[in-house]
Amino acid sequence: MATNESKVAIVTGANSGIGLEVTKLLASSGFIVVMACRSLDRANQAVAAMQNETTSLKSSGSFVPMQLDLSDYDSVRKFVSEFLAKFSRLDVLINNAGYAEEFSRQQRNLNSKGTRLTIATNHLGHFLLTKMLLQTLKDTASRHGAARVLIVSSDYHTYTFRVKPLDFDDLFMEKPGAYSGSQAYKNSKAMNILHCRKLARMLEGTGVYVNALHPGFIPTTGFFRGCMRCFFICCFSGFCCCCRITRTPQEAAGHMFNIAAGVPPYEDKSGLYFYDGRSKPTSAETSLLANEDLLWEWSEAVTS
Repeated sequence: MATNESKVAIVTGANSGIGLEVTKLLASSGFIVVMACRSLDRANQAVAAMQNETTSLKSSGSFVPMQLDLSDYDSVRKFVSEFLAKFSRLDVLINNAGYAEEFSRQQRNLNSKGTRLTIATNHLGHFLLTKMLLQTLKDTASRHGAARVLIVSSDYHTYTFRVKPLDFDDLFMEKPGAYSGSQAYKNSKAMNILHCRKLARMLEGTGVYVNALHPGFIPTTGFFRGCMRCFFICCFSGFCCCCRITRTPQEAAGHMFNIAAGVPPYEDKSGLYFYDGRSKPTSAETSLLANEDLLWEWSEAVTS
């Protein structure tokens, strides 16, 4: 059971890939890790596998699998309600779960309620989740010194090939010819950066630190599912590995853990975007203060 003395972390998409690896690191460091996953069965399977892996992860209460579908706002609200019934603190929130569809796809994928999967999973669901947990994060920082939010973005937000800047009059890309899988993914990752920076400004002086991170190209995670052909992965990932473009889930998770846990020199960093442990510039559209405010207002309206 979690106690008031145990640090608590939430990791979305914690049952596989970099989410699973950073969950292991947090648990090994004494965190109670809430594994917020769309499939509770897969989360439980991941817990069983981790507990068989090493005795250092067998302490009771290290893992708390909970169901969360980020594309379903009712599921987000239910998750937060159940989380707050179990825990009185939240030291670390890692918004890691992501979705990408076929980049050339011109027709958007929807969930059973008609919600657009890419934007909802990558940004709007995390926006609502974080907003509903803000008071708990601030209370934790006030009582225990600090709390942290880490948002997993991507350098794809900087790309300009066959994608356009954010259109704040059409963020759901409803205009004729506006939608593609690559445009939706690029937009969602730009939204991650704007969300990070807006939160960092809002929370300045509260002890809650917010940063974003590009984990690197990690072909072994299977994250892109249908949006990369197997042939492309096999050929291109081999080339990237030789050029040191790819990263392993363990490498990416190590950087995620250091930033999210506030390991020096990250203890007082906020509003930054990291890759391989170093801060780096973001795209022009994600550097505009006005865009932060526009996205926040739109996100609030959509998820209310």
